[in-house]
Amino acid sequence: VVIAGHSLGASIATLASLDLRACRGVHVASVWTYASPRVGNSEFVETYLRYAHEQHAEPPMWRVVRRGDLIPLLPPSFLGFQHLPAEALYPTNFSSSPVTICNSELSEDPSCAYSNGDMKYHHGYFDIYDTDEDRASLACIPPKALQQKQHQRQMWLLQDLLYLVCSVCALCLALCCCGRILRRMYQAFCMSNGCKDTDPEDSSSSSEGSSEDARGLIGASEQQT
Repeated sequence: VVIAGHSLGASIATLASLDLRACRGVHVASVWTYASPRVGNSEFVETYLRYAHEQHAEPPMWRVVRRGDLIPLLPPSFLGFQHLPAEALYPTNFSSSPVTICNSELSEDPSCAYSNGDMKYHHGYFDIYDTDEDRASLACIPPKALQQKQHQRQMWLLQDLLYLVCSVCALCLALCCCGRILRRMYQAFCMSNGCKDTDPEDSSSSSEGSSEDARGLIGASEQQT
């Protein structure tokens, strides 16, 4: 059996090959993954290598990576995830320079490491773009399945927009409630300590009262004159 996969399919190929070797006794001759993310932790890597070596699979898999691809950098290694050997690192432009075969004794060879990945390098391995659903031909994806994918994407966008609106409304409500609570706390503090309440409504009413008093004094002085 030969197993291959790209991106999410590469993760599934990794899990399927381990299941066939470890649980079902099926001989997996080789595994080819392209643009694979990190699938498991160090214990997962050790288990995978053990069952691969029992079937004399050397290397346990070929993990083909295009330099600059974002997906092989995920999930980040500081969370405990590790890659599987052996890695074949291709340049960003497949025709620009030869492939680099990384150290198969290491799950991740530091000499093959790179940073600042980008999704624009995730598709187009060996100039094949059928892995990109947005550029795949109808010969690979039935029209009905493509319409379902587009509808699913629209529903996700609608859900994200709804979550955003609800979050903004909840934040505004929380700020309004906090403002009222702080206002009442300040009023209670002023009542207990005898300080002058600078509530905007009170200040506006007092200013109106003072202006009326001023107008009354002006009218009285005019009548006297």
